[in-house]
Amino acid sequence: MQFKAISRPVAEKSNWEEKKHIIISIRCPFGPESSKPHPATNRETQAVLFLQCDDLDYAPMPGSATWGMLGGKFQLFSRFDAEAILSVIRATSPEVVIVHCQAGQSRSAGVASALSKFYNDDDKRFFHMPYTPNMHVYRTMLNYLQETHDEAVQSREDSH
Repeated sequence: MQFKAISRPVAEKSNWEEKKHIIISIRCPFGPESSKPHPATNRETQAVLFLQCDDLDYAPMPGSATWGMLGGKFQLFSRFDAEAILSVIRATSPEVVIVHCQAGQSRSAGVASALSKFYNDDDKRFFHMPYTPNMHVYRTMLNYLQETHDEAVQSREDSH
């Protein structure tokens, strides 16, 4: 399976992907970048999943500059987001997973790198410029994938 991290403007402009693919669209939940994106689709697009989370590696402390900038309103990438992504992948079995966020460098790279690490055992390309993966997104996604995989393996072993 291939994984791509791109920006919102690129995702909305056109879709040249010729293989069966899904699109994971990540936007900010609040503020000027919170409007719903409209990623371009084509006949090979199997599904589009819309998620919302801020580009934060941790929950800001009340009273901090980040807290003030966000007005105390923020939403971190969660296990529920990871579960939704895995559910769409399992339901569609795509050849390519396209992940986009506003800039295509942090949240999308966090998801794409975790998926690439889990499915292809290689996330290196997402840890070089222009990418700077959001490590909270990366760890949450990868931990969920590993836990789900371990539970499935244990369940199969228990049934034998």
